[in-house]
Amino acid sequence: MKRFTLLLHILVILISLSSCRDTAKDKTDTAIESMEREANKTLEESEKYSKKASEQAIKKTQEAKEKFQATKSELEEKVEEKTEEAKLKFQQVKTTSEKESLQAKQKINRSNKEIEK
Repeated sequence: MKRFTLLLHILVILISLSSCRDTAKDKTDTAIESMEREANKTLEESEKYSKKASEQAIKKTQEAKEKFQATKSELEEKVEEKTEEAKLKFQQVKTTSEKESLQAKQKINRSNKEIEK
């Protein structure tokens, strides 16, 4: 009887150890699966953030290009206006200078004629 009781205790201990091993394996598997889900979730969030950051960078680059083009066009127009203004002023100065030169020549001619008399 003692032997039977001893065998029964050993059997209970073996079943208990087996159960503990299975429980530990299940907990380990569950923990691994949980860590894998967390890693996948973190990866997805990182990809979303990366994509969003990339889209924002592209958008800001496009906005900067558009702003640059607008500023460039504006400056080109101003340069053209100033060039036209400068051409007009040059023509005015040239015309005035030619008139003054003509008047000076006429005065010289009159003076020369008076001297000859």
